[in-house]
Amino acid sequence: MATSSGGLPVAIGLVSVGALLVYSAFKGGSIMDVFADDLPKTTPGPSPDAQDSARGVSAADPGGLGALSAGGSFAGSKIRADALRAVAFAAAPSVKVISSKRSTRGTASGGISDHWIGSTEAYAYDLSDGSSPTPGMDRAAIAIMAALGETYDGQSELSFTKVIGGYRYQVLYRTQVGGNHDNHVHVGVKRV
Repeated sequence: MATSSGGLPVAIGLVSVGALLVYSAFKGGSIMDVFADDLPKTTPGPSPDAQDSARGVSAADPGGLGALSAGGSFAGSKIRADALRAVAFAAAPSVKVISSKRSTRGTASGGISDHWIGSTEAYAYDLSDGSSPTPGMDRAAIAIMAALGETYDGQSELSFTKVIGGYRYQVLYRTQVGGNHDNHVHVGVKRV
């Protein structure tokens, strides 16, 4: 297996980015923390706030999602959706993707869906393991919200939108906003 200059395995594929985000989230940092050993050391070191800023971590972006590349498919939105999907899978292995891109343009509330194949700057996943809210979907939603720097109780209606690093993140669960989200967790990302 190929390795980076720091000896880390070079992983190919977007799921690997998601796995790095999961690993760093469980370690209490950002995706950039995974590469901390490869960064040059200086003395005296910068303050913790300056270190967080350099890694892309801030109060507005605690998961470091803004530090991800703007490149990739769907204007960089897919890599971000993949990262949050990986967070959900780590928290709730029973949850599976039941939908991603599709031909339906509109949402039940009249908006343009992040799922629509014509939304070239957006990407979305629907994640589920049942036909109504389940403990697995609850855990997935809690983990996704934590990666976005928010808390969620896993029981209440969730209709969440936040812009981080030029991307709008949307999480819907246990709500009828945009359609029936009682039977899945919707994660949408769009470049704004």
